[in-house]
Amino acid sequence: MFRYTYIVLLVSLTAGIQAAGDPTRCLYLPPSWSDRVIYYNSFERGFDQPDINLITARTTGEKGDGADGFAGKGYRAANQYEKKQVLALSSAELTVRKPLTVMKWFRLDASMKEDSCFQLLNLHGRGWISSFVRGKGEWCALTQPTCISQVYNFPGMSNHHNSWGGRTWFEPGTWHHVAITVAGGSEVSIYWDGTLRETISLKGRKFADGDVSAIDLDPGWLYFPMTIDEVILADRALTAEEIADYMRGARALREVGFPVGS
Repeated sequence: MFRYTYIVLLVSLTAGIQAAGDPTRCLYLPPSWSDRVIYYNSFERGFDQPDINLITARTTGEKGDGADGFAGKGYRAANQYEKKQVLALSSAELTVRKPLTVMKWFRLDASMKEDSCFQLLNLHGRGWISSFVRGKGEWCALTQPTCISQVYNFPGMSNHHNSWGGRTWFEPGTWHHVAITVAGGSEVSIYWDGTLRETISLKGRKFADGDVSAIDLDPGWLYFPMTIDEVILADRALTAEEIADYMRGARALREVGFPVGS
């Protein structure tokens, strides 16, 4: 019942809407907060042509034919042997001084090993807010692939480094979701597959404009084969319930093969 109610709501919102870039034309955006989306990239028109771009972000990456994505086309990131340009967006209007949510779907395109490493999201500027996986090796004396989170190097703010996030293992070909929210200028929450992994309360000062000006969306300098889709930025710190509801709705649309746009 949930999936069909969600679809009917989305379809009704698109009726008669003609304005290009209107969030209600993007059927994978929930109507309850679609008007707060400031950037949305479905990759249907290419990596550098987002569906919504209210922060005039510049998107960089590598041109390709378009991989099979979570919904329609996706973006296939370079593997560890192809150190190409990172898929990233940058904007002078991007800020974590105000509430922000950044999220995406991702799929690993190769089997993990004990020493596998890959970045999931990295918000950066004067410092960085990052969620990533680091494998077994000398770094932090890790003995297995581990969930890592960092909020680091922002002048005047406390550093946070958590390398005790526990063993991490994703099977290739399975779609997963990651989200980072920032609230109150000092609270960062990280979600994997709709589950809160960690909430970080920072001290020293609050985030300011210019602290974050770009977001890396692919595995970055760790270069693990990965496909990315449905990148969303909202000028709200979505709640755990809202993120989980979005995931359920998006999966329901995908299961019935619903189109990406109207």
